[in-house]
Amino acid sequence: MLESHIEGSRLRDGCRARGLLCLKLSFWKGIPDRLVIGPKRRVVFVETKTPVGSLSKPQKIVHKTLGRWGFTVLVLASVADVESFFTQIDEGRL
Repeated sequence: MLESHIEGSRLRDGCRARGLLCLKLSFWKGIPDRLVIGPKRRVVFVETKTPVGSLSKPQKIVHKTLGRWGFTVLVLASVADVESFFTQIDEGRL
């Protein structure tokens, strides 16, 4: 499975269907792929990978920094991960 399928087709379209913003980020080396914003100040940084992909060193640093600052940072590496993410959103756990 291609990363673009997980990020584009599944994540982006699922966010749209739920009325969430799903902004593409690419302005800074290591920044997660997407910023998902929803009601009640819900903000989640999302990195998409293929099932065999791994984080680069800059990504690890940025993800750790964002986490220290109190942001939620998730790595979604499969369609099942995306579906689990939406389950958490729909149940109000994220």
